[in-house]
Amino acid sequence: MSYPTSKTRRLTALFAGVLMALCLGWGTAGADPALIAQGKGMRITTDDAEMIRQYSEIKGYKISQKRAQELAVRLTLFAKEAEAMGLTPKKNTSDPVERLKDLANQYQLKVLEEYQYPPVVIESYYRAHPEQFRYGDDSPKAGELMPLDDQIKERIRRHIVDWNQHKIWDEAYKSLLNKYEVHILPEDKS
Repeated sequence: MSYPTSKTRRLTALFAGVLMALCLGWGTAGADPALIAQGKGMRITTDDAEMIRQYSEIKGYKISQKRAQELAVRLTLFAKEAEAMGLTPKKNTSDPVERLKDLANQYQLKVLEEYQYPPVVIESYYRAHPEQFRYGDDSPKAGELMPLDDQIKERIRRHIVDWNQHKIWDEAYKSLLNKYEVHILPEDKS
């Protein structure tokens, strides 16, 4: 049986199309994930962000793809710096997102622990809030102002650090972006 010429052309075109699709892959299947950011010794891709987004959903939090990308960059930087400081994951896990979170958390705690304010900030807080530094009723010095010793200074420092922890982490993040020369690529709007 002979096919009309137009039908033969359509079958040939269809066969060629299927063959090309198989060789080149369908759409993005098999393609490298898109790069989100890169810097010294790091490449962060859409696959990294997708792992974080899926992990968040498993934990009961819905986050946007954009937020997942931001977290992928931040967690990767914090984890990389934690490793550079010699910190190791506390939890033994094979889950890459758990490992990133663990290292990033250790880095954040270390940053807060080491963050110092100028003495004038500590002294100003002490003078502005004397009611927080008076001896209790059960003390022979009840109601008197405690001296600004090292213990009180550390208590004030921890209080101010706790109050400003997100600002401190943002400063650390910006510093690491510079240190590792991270370039965040613009979003693809296509």
